[in-house]
Amino acid sequence: PGAQNSNLRVVTSIQQQQLPSSPVVILSHGYLGSRFDLYPLAETLASEGFLVLSPEYPESLADSFDAEIIDKNSGDIQTIIDRDMITNQLLSTLSQTWQVTPTSFGIVGHSLGCGTAERSGDDSWIRVCLAGFPSSRGNGSKCLFVGSTNDGAVSVNRELSVLSDNNYVNLDEDRIRSMIAEGQQFPPKSSLVFAGANAPNHIS
Repeated sequence: PGAQNSNLRVVTSIQQQQLPSSPVVILSHGYLGSRFDLYPLAETLASEGFLVLSPEYPESLADSFDAEIIDKNSGDIQTIIDRDMITNQLLSTLSQTWQVTPTSFGIVGHSLGCGTAERSGDDSWIRVCLAGFPSSRGNGSKCLFVGSTNDGAVSVNRELSVLSDNNYVNLDEDRIRSMIAEGQQFPPKSSLVFAGANAPNHIS
């Protein structure tokens, strides 16, 4: 919904076998969010040549599926679908059904989605954590954390403690613009923490 970018396309069952190998990015929404929350980011990434996947997780307000699978005979709960199951099934579908060979993986998590980003994949994956908690994976991993002192939902002190304990390099907007203009790579673990009266809240 709302997609205006001409580079975006709906993939039908006939087209699935024609998906090219490309870098893959998973967008992981937060608690009570939905698969549509990060669609402006999806549009931008798709226009740059990324294959973007935005699954809906069980806590979604859109409530498009029942997370509990009930045994028809006993009436007992047989399985509870969780975030890890959905992500793993998505990755399986990507390779086995759509026959896509990703050139690389990235995952962007917002709020609770940062935990999904932390657990998914291996250290070759690039992670972006928005308004949640930074990745605390080992030194071989890469993560950009974006937070705010005005978050209002997540403890800023806890965020800063994780950043310090895991040797994140704090960047500001000017430095980021300069690095992009000069073609410099970010440090493997980087953070951007907005501060001041106009710093964004947990959602914005």
